[in-house]
Amino acid sequence: MPSEFKPILTKEEIPKKIQFKEIPEGIVLKKGEYFCPLCGKTSKFIRDDYYKNKRCIYCGLSDNDFWVKTVNHLWEKIGKTK
Repeated sequence: MPSEFKPILTKEEIPKKIQFKEIPEGIVLKKGEYFCPLCGKTSKFIRDDYYKNKRCIYCGLSDNDFWVKTVNHLWEKIGKTK
């Protein structure tokens, strides 16, 4: 059974290349939000149970993407324990 996840943007509206390699000045993330480097929007990424990851609600980019992890400083969180 394929994923039921459908991004808000259409295929034509989703950029083909990463638009941002850092979070632009003035953007403040709330708890649980990520900045999407592909579509340039902030949102809570939602769980996609089919692929077992979280995805941008606007364009569908995975939280496993290199640029999502880099822009949102998620590499530092890998392997850290409390």
